[in-house]
Amino acid sequence: MSDFGVITNPNSRRNSRIPDPAKRLARRAGSAGIVCATRDLDDLRCTLARLAGEGIRFLVCDGGDGTLHWVLNEARAVWPDFESEPPVLIPTTSGTVGFVARKIGARGDSARVVKRLAALERKGGEVRVTALDTIEVKGWRPGDPQGRPSLDRIGFAAAIGGIGQRFFDTYYRTDGGISRVLTLVIRAAAEGISARAFARRLDAFTRRRGGTLAALIEPTRARVEVDGERLPYEEYRALHAGSIDVRIGPITLFPYARDDRAMHVAAGDIDPGRAVFEVWRMFRGETPRGADWHERTAAHLRAEASGDELFSPIVDGEVFEGLAAIEVTLGPAVPFGRV
Repeated sequence: MSDFGVITNPNSRRNSRIPDPAKRLARRAGSAGIVCATRDLDDLRCTLARLAGEGIRFLVCDGGDGTLHWVLNEARAVWPDFESEPPVLIPTTSGTVGFVARKIGARGDSARVVKRLAALERKGGEVRVTALDTIEVKGWRPGDPQGRPSLDRIGFAAAIGGIGQRFFDTYYRTDGGISRVLTLVIRAAAEGISARAFARRLDAFTRRRGGTLAALIEPTRARVEVDGERLPYEEYRALHAGSIDVRIGPITLFPYARDDRAMHVAAGDIDPGRAVFEVWRMFRGETPRGADWHERTAAHLRAEASGDELFSPIVDGEVFEGLAAIEVTLGPAVPFGRV
């Protein structure tokens, strides 16, 4: 009887360059695992329900944070007793950023991880499991009743508005954008250039992709409450929440979420003259500062769009568009494994 399943998407950008990726992974899994190629969400949901019925304990996700996000949330919908006994998800470094894999110290792309897991299965070894806190993000489109949000996801990091949301929205939609911008940032950090020189490079990079630096630092108009306290801003150049500390290149986000059961909220209205400088401080591993900046642990965040623009939050690299209101709270702790 197989003990682990492997979820692979043959339509992903990386797998489209690999001849028959499912067959390649099946050779490494042997009889120890079941490799499933899923082409759309309906296929993924049916596959996960079948694996749950077969008593699978571990799920290897062939991809990055986006793949993990969809597998986690579809398993939440179909897995029996998910809240009390969820499957153990095993991340790989096959994606672009892989901040969940980094968090638990996972190493290796899908082929290496499946090969190690199959060997561990034959030897009767144990998978090292770490429970990670999640956030639950609920979102309402115009006209949604309060009790029926259009969006209900669990994940680890949400960029709701401001620079972070615009930055990741721009570059997750661009082929290879994240790796290119990280290369730009790492080189700039290594050279120790000034914030002004960094701004010129970032502006040139953004223009090549049809945008401008001014658009990147445009604020999000919103009414925001954190733990019932209304924040004193009308515009936000930062509006983010996370349940784990996230490492992306030289940047560490949500450091206050290192502790168990702690949600880190960052929200503020940095004026345009300081915005690029504060982004540069983040790239240098420092925390933004100033009286117009709130960074703290919290149990609940609610944001309502107050301008013409609706929210399009980024949750673990996935974009969800057209939301008028968003609530973020701590979600369940989910087990992750590494081999």
